[in-house]
Amino acid sequence: MSQPALLGVSSGGLTVALDLFLVVVALLYLALLYWTYADARKRFSDPGLVAVVSALGLLPFVGPFIYLLLRPAETVQEAYERELEVEAARLRLQSLEGRVCPHCDHPIELDYLRCPGCERRLREPCSRCGRPIELGWRICPYCEARVGGRGRRPLAEEVEGDTSGPAGGRRAAGRRNVE
Repeated sequence: MSQPALLGVSSGGLTVALDLFLVVVALLYLALLYWTYADARKRFSDPGLVAVVSALGLLPFVGPFIYLLLRPAETVQEAYERELEVEAARLRLQSLEGRVCPHCDHPIELDYLRCPGCERRLREPCSRCGRPIELGWRICPYCEARVGGRGRRPLAEEVEGDTSGPAGGRRAAGRRNVE
């Protein structure tokens, strides 16, 4: 029994070539449909919009081409990373220009003890030298005095007999300066 002629072609070799061509076109169509769906999932966070774009992909070959022309330039992940980079750059710029209060974003200077905007305590003054100290610090980096509600405790070298400390500029007689 002979097969009916497909598109008016009755030759056996030509029929096989035409069938193979139609299979390739169908596979290309399915691949474009899958690509449209997968790419839309990367570029849209709204599932409804992904469904609409996937339905547009059902139009043979024209739908994916229209989507390719109208799709967003960046994926959701790329947009998120770009926003993070912009925020990090903004924070770096603020740190170069000056700082802001962590509570109200009012501009502050490095030596402020209180925020002029919200009046919250930013730093404590050192009990020994009076310079601003961050709230979590255990020692004043300027005069080496111990800080915190416990009062000033002497450093190890002061316990050994040197009470002048590095801030005084003099060492006890007979000791070498090992700094």
